[in-house]
Amino acid sequence: MVVVDLAVFAVVAFRQVILNARALSIRYRLNDDVYQWIRALPKVRTAAAEPFVFDRWLTRTGQVQSPRSRSDRIQGVVSAFGTAAVTASVLLAYYLLSGPIRGDLDDAEVVSWVAAYTGLLAAVLQLGGLSENIGIMVSVKRRLNPLLESKTEDYAQGAPLPPRGDICFDRASFSYGVDDVPAVQDISFRVSPGEFVAMVGPSGYGKSTLLRLLPGFESPASGSITVGGQELADINMPGLRRQCGVVLQDALPFAGTIFDNIQGSGHLTWSQAWAAARAAGLEEDIRRMPMGMSTVLLDGGAGLSGGQRQRRMLAQALAKQPAIVVLDEATSALDNRTQERVSASIGALHVTRIVVAHRLSTVMTADRVLVMRDGRIIEEGSPDSLIQAEHGEFRDLVRHQLG
Repeated sequence: MVVVDLAVFAVVAFRQVILNARALSIRYRLNDDVYQWIRALPKVRTAAAEPFVFDRWLTRTGQVQSPRSRSDRIQGVVSAFGTAAVTASVLLAYYLLSGPIRGDLDDAEVVSWVAAYTGLLAAVLQLGGLSENIGIMVSVKRRLNPLLESKTEDYAQGAPLPPRGDICFDRASFSYGVDDVPAVQDISFRVSPGEFVAMVGPSGYGKSTLLRLLPGFESPASGSITVGGQELADINMPGLRRQCGVVLQDALPFAGTIFDNIQGSGHLTWSQAWAAARAAGLEEDIRRMPMGMSTVLLDGGAGLSGGQRQRRMLAQALAKQPAIVVLDEATSALDNRTQERVSASIGALHVTRIVVAHRLSTVMTADRVLVMRDGRIIEEGSPDSLIQAEHGEFRDLVRHQLG
């Protein structure tokens, strides 16, 4: 009887794992959707999409409850089966020990055997009751596996980065998945200290991915990236990132005061924070705010305009006086006058600049322009030389955008 109980509970546990994995997977997607809907609530209301959002939420909730209800029904059947099995087994054991197989056992020994057998069956029943929790634990562990198995950065290792050095990409390629088309492929170029290099091209052709490779947010699948002659993999990453002022596409401020946002993880004086705000063209806006640098921002920079959010991110990037500035569409929301003032402020710092921009007026002062398509560099040269090239991609982009 114990063997039968164990076999039944094993089958049930396996079924519970499947049902709970399905329910948890749908619940995670539902949570992701709800988070996105809350963050995009103004856009949802503007598009009058409330009925669509509610219908989708209702559908997802029903999908979560379906396997959950089946799991609860199975658990109820198992509980009833377990109770009945224990009762029947105890009665059977008592009958057998009282008669056919009693042998020389006295009454005390019979009671002891029945009590021991009852305890064993109770333990098996409890094991069956844990099958649901085991299923949930297995499902959660499976979801966490990519995170738990990912390679962690060793912050204590790596050679120190030289104060200034050239940046070299040598046939670097990268894809986000094993079977995915490479986001960047066979990329080779060099950036000298103090040089201003701009990347242009249609959206979705690898410019942002290429910028993520430099601070080590992603590692190239093939080829190499060196800074100051040292392989990126051999460099102390925190040291490299401290020397990089990075503003990635759609980066958002975190909740806290403006001073805390500009300071980031560093330690700034108020005068240094004001200097960074001035370089980013944000000083006048901050002085008009009720509490100046002590004005509290909500999560995501709610209450700031798109241009103010971008300049706040720029101020944080410039506050640590970086040797390398990496900007991904960091001034796309600024008007032309503010953008020119910010570009002039950054240019006066004499730092190495690698900039992605769709607004071509921002790259006309670059030392070099890299034109990308399909994850490759198809043109490279100064803005003037590329404009003069017949049938050139950059020339066509300038003609369509600037006239």
